[in-house]
Amino acid sequence: MTTFWRGAFLVLLGVGMAGCEWEGGGDGTSWNTSGGYANFSGTYREPGGGYVVSLSTSSTTTNYVSGVQQIGTGNGVDVHFEGTLSHRPVLQGSVNVIAALGSVSLSDPTGSGVLSGTGGSGAINYDSGFVSVTCTVVPGTGTPVTVHYSYNSIYASGAGSGITSLSVQQEGNTIRIVDSNGKAYMGALSGSRTGSGADITQTVDGDTVASQFEASGLSAAGKNVKMVGTFSATVSGTAPASVFKNRQMLGSWIEAGGKNANISGVAN
Repeated sequence: MTTFWRGAFLVLLGVGMAGCEWEGGGDGTSWNTSGGYANFSGTYREPGGGYVVSLSTSSTTTNYVSGVQQIGTGNGVDVHFEGTLSHRPVLQGSVNVIAALGSVSLSDPTGSGVLSGTGGSGAINYDSGFVSVTCTVVPGTGTPVTVHYSYNSIYASGAGSGITSLSVQQEGNTIRIVDSNGKAYMGALSGSRTGSGADITQTVDGDTVASQFEASGLSAAGKNVKMVGTFSATVSGTAPASVFKNRQMLGSWIEAGGKNANISGVAN
């Protein structure tokens, strides 16, 4: 994301989410009602396969979910193992790597990203979930190298079995968002802008587009939910035959009862 586009996105997001109570919509007259000029339809997922709705690592709540993932198998020779954890961001300080039937036990109690302990050393990137371990005790053939960890997730805060995707269906400025639990949220787009300042109906190749969104509905856990945020994309081609690339969905999940979370997904 360029510096200019990052700034434009933050302006849109700040205007749209002041107090998290703004009313979405728009009159739908600034661009084609078929959605042909600014259509963000698609299925948005977390790039690493985790939850698209999740709490941040800085959250002070205790809505944590535990996970265990195998990143390798010993063969009696290899001592270096690495892999990317499926769910992230990872809760800082929660990682424990076990290998060689317990002869290797590494952790990071301070949350610094450095793994240390018995039988080796390593590192963990809490944002990306990438783990790298080098053992001084060789894991025997067939023995697993496992990572025990925790991650913040709306899973424990009202989204039922967790949300791994958000499918957006757009018609004009009206949107319908269906989560991976099959629950639908109705809403609208507003405040559409181009990075170049051109009219939304006159986008050109390489331009950028952003639109604020708001949608409301009932989650799988029976909680009233409002989603607010911004869609953004890079334009390929020239309107009205343009295609959106690098589509992103960023925003907030605002749940009745005061529990909030982040929305972050990309669409193919």
